[in-house]
Amino acid sequence: MASEDILQAEIGRRTAQGWEIVSRGPTEAQMRRPKRFSFGWAFLWFLLFGVGVFVYLIWHWLKAEQLAYLRVVEGKLVVSERLGLLGWLLAPVRAYWRWAGSRQTTRAKALAYGGPIVGVIALVIIVAVVAGGGGDEDEGRVVQQPTGSPAAEVQAPAEGETPEAAKPERIVAAAVGAVAEAEGVRIVLNAIADPWVSAAEFAPDRPDAGKRFVAFDVTIEYVRDSGSHYGCWANFKLSDTDGFAYEYDLLFDLDPKLDCVDLGSGQKTRGWMGFEVNEAAELDLLKYDPNIFTTDDVEFHFQ
Repeated sequence: MASEDILQAEIGRRTAQGWEIVSRGPTEAQMRRPKRFSFGWAFLWFLLFGVGVFVYLIWHWLKAEQLAYLRVVEGKLVVSERLGLLGWLLAPVRAYWRWAGSRQTTRAKALAYGGPIVGVIALVIIVAVVAGGGGDEDEGRVVQQPTGSPAAEVQAPAEGETPEAAKPERIVAAAVGAVAEAEGVRIVLNAIADPWVSAAEFAPDRPDAGKRFVAFDVTIEYVRDSGSHYGCWANFKLSDTDGFAYEYDLLFDLDPKLDCVDLGSGQKTRGWMGFEVNEAAELDLLKYDPNIFTTDDVEFHFQ
């Protein structure tokens, strides 16, 4: 892969995570991820007996803007980051989340993400109960839940979601015209080109020896009535029956290409994306991850 392609792939991955480009050259770029206050996370922390919101406020106050310098040297990506004091302290945590997100099965991913979350919630509950002092009045606050409490809201459908019976399945067979949906994001598999070969006479897209290109024409649609979704090719992963996983490969001659777009309610984007796979590989799974905090991925199975 050319140096510009390696750099563009990393820029695309970070853009999907909220990074912004400060400056860019042919083989180097500077990016930053601004510090943003999340009312959603503040509300979720507030649900932990109200005291959790102070944890989030302290964390936000300590958090610094992240800066990254990307370079491609001799065909390899070199990344230098400035994380700030809190970033360095949380570096092991960030590494753990990246590892959890790389798990291949839904069960393994759920255990990897869920273990620490359950532990933190259990710790907060224990601290809250101990701090309550065991009085009758305090016990009443802990045990009783008012109408519209978080426990009741969890079982209600998210705003704008269609009834369960009317929604497409999350896991479907990989075929032209297949539709799957998860977390308010609907994916349509419009076309499959396997192998994909550029029609250009002097095309820059040529697979390496022992490889072939596979391309997919997909539509990403955000179907909820509120909020937004950052639809991007970086959220797609492809794997084969031998367990090899492949990430998006920048193919210049694909037209139109699938871009990264912030989708509002009812909005959609469509385009082609490609992968370079082993020449003899049998495709197994095309997956789209609509939310890194859940395990409800969209899955198109070829077998």
